[in-house]
Formats: sequence, structure tokens, C-alpha cells
Amino acid sequence: MFTTKFIVPVVAVACVAPSFAAETDPVSVAKDTIALVGEAQTVLAGVKDDATAKEAVTKLTDLIAKAKKLDKAMKNVTLTPEQAVEISKLIDGAQGTVTKILEDCGRLDKAKLLSPELKKALNKFADKTDIDLVEQVTEVEEVEEVAD
Repeated sequence: MFTTKFIVPVVAVACVAPSFAAETDPVSVAKDTIALVGEAQTVLAGVKDDATAKEAVTKLTDLIAKAKKLDKAMKNVTLTPEQAVEISKLIDGAQGTVTKILEDCGRLDKAKLLSPELKKALNKFADKTDIDLVEQVTEVEEVEEVAD
């Protein structure tokens, strides 16, 4: 039931690269996007109670605004082979962060701290950074519920 976690990094690899603008260095944008994912993971790791869960929604909203700016600046560029290789290596290095986010979501859900507001913020963040987070957690939860 936890094999779902390994699908997410592949989705991230498939989705991050295509949305770069010609006037923007795609490698820099990939680094910035990956940094945002790392910040989101740090935010989720800090959620320990209802108060910090509410704070996480605010912090994720700020990250969403940053991601929107990156997303808006990036449109329809064809990567050079060198850029594609470099970005692929960056994304490979970030797979552990995506897995940690999924683990944090599972922990928060079990602790009843993954509120609808937090899920909504996570979905918006995932949409703007081109990763699939909350739906994957939902799939894991459904498998666990069936197994019970």
C-alpha cells in the first residue's frame, strides 16, 4: 500500500520541466521550484497541533504566491538536452523531499491535523509546483481503509 509514494517523484519529473519560459533560465527555475517544495516540507514537518496546522495554511499560501510567480514567468520552452539532464538530476535529488511531504501528510492525517483548509492549500501548492501530493495521500488512505 505504500508503493503509491514512489509514483509521486515520477509525476514530478514529468511535470516540472515543460513549463519554462524562453527568457527564464530553466535550470534556475527548477532550482527555485525545488526550493519551494523543500520549504513546504519544512512547514509540514513543523505541524504538531491545531495552531501550527493553521499557521501552515498561511505559510503554504505564501509559498503558493511565490509558485504562481514562477509559474506565470514560465511558458512553453523547449529544453536543450543539457538542461533536461541537469533538471532531471535536480529532480532526482528532490524525490526524498516529496516522499517526506507524503509522510508528513500521512502523519498529519492520522493525528487528525490534515484539515480541509490544509488539504486545499496543499493541493493549490502542488498544482503550482506541478507535483501530485494530496491525491496520492488520499489513495494511500483508501487502500489502508480497505485493508482494515
